[in-house]
Parts: sequence; structure tokens; C-alpha cells
Amino acid sequence: MSAQASNADAAGGEPANSPGAEAPNTGEAPGQSLEQLLTTLHHQIQGSNWLEKNTATKWMEENPDAAKDIQNVIAEKQAAAQGVSQPSPEATDKQ
Repeated sequence: MSAQASNADAAGGEPANSPGAEAPNTGEAPGQSLEQLLTTLHHQIQGSNWLEKNTATKWMEENPDAAKDIQNVIAEKQAAAQGVSQPSPEATDKQ
């Protein structure tokens, strides 16, 4: 069963993120609940060292193929913006 199907079942046949879906009744005003969520999120972000531990370099080391693909796309976009033609990555891999 897909996540969307289970969402539809939980919301009475309508996906929870669809425009007609209603938020669960928590007894609180929607603005107050959203404000509390945003405040909590803000405090968690401020107190987190996630970005210190999860650097771009670490991601590139853990995902070398994806990193190479992204670097190739960036190089192609930069070359196109400068009007320089770049050989495709497939052509450079064959050499």
C-alpha cells in the first residue's frame, strides 16, 4: 500500500495533503499550533550541530557517483553560460 493510499484512508478517502483535507481537530487555534511548531523547529535548528557533522565534503565522499554527476552538470551549465562547448561526461570517460 502506498503512502498516499494510506493517507487517503486516514482522511476518509481524501489524501491528507489535498486542498480539501481538513487538519485534525486538536482543540487549539490553527495559528497557535503552527506558531508552536515553528518555535520548536527554530529552537531545534539553533541548538543543532547537524551542519557541522554533515558537510558537503563528507557527502561527496559517501556519494562519489552522485557527486561526480552533479559536478558534471554544474560544469556543463557554466560552460553553456559562457558560450563554451564542453565534451559530454561519456566522451571524457571513454578517453
